[in-house]
Amino acid sequence: MRKLLLSEKETSEKLDKLLLIVGNEEVEIGRLGENLHIADFLMGSPDITNAAIELLDATESDKAANDRDILATGQFFSSESDHLADAYYAKIADRVRVAHEHRGSMAYHVVLSLADPRLSEAIERRKKHFRAVGLTEDKIKFHCIESKWPFEVLIGINQAIVAFPDPDGKNPHFFALRIRDESFVAKARKWYRSIVSHYAKDYPL
Repeated sequence: MRKLLLSEKETSEKLDKLLLIVGNEEVEIGRLGENLHIADFLMGSPDITNAAIELLDATESDKAANDRDILATGQFFSSESDHLADAYYAKIADRVRVAHEHRGSMAYHVVLSLADPRLSEAIERRKKHFRAVGLTEDKIKFHCIESKWPFEVLIGINQAIVAFPDPDGKNPHFFALRIRDESFVAKARKWYRSIVSHYAKDYPL
């Protein structure tokens, strides 16, 4: 029986049940069950970056969604290098720009870690891409947590990506799952909103 562990805490759950564990709280955000074919396995930063850009394109194209905010984490900027390409940050800024040009409502929410010694650099890297497309910085909502969660997420409208670090911790985007199940993604969005409201602090503090 293969396990998918989203924290250092051991769990006996099978791959068809996905738990996100923060502190002592376990939150089940979905079951894959017989629909395992809707989850893609991604290996390495280039694959994950490409999948993230595809997810963002799909988010922009969904005109009917009421809540179209991009929900993400970005806790591992202080590793040897930031493994997400600039194309990823540029795509986020572009999606928000297009939404507002069409009188839509979209913001980019990102959870960062206060334990990151390069926190200000991580924030500035995102801001510069928004400035480059003429967006004001209030379209980025920075949230900060005290420590780091052992996973990263990017949650769109119809897709979500959950990424995991390598065993040595050098690459925070070592492998990932892209999940294309709308009911799962809806639960993931609800989980994110709840976690941010309970555990994160808005930046600037």
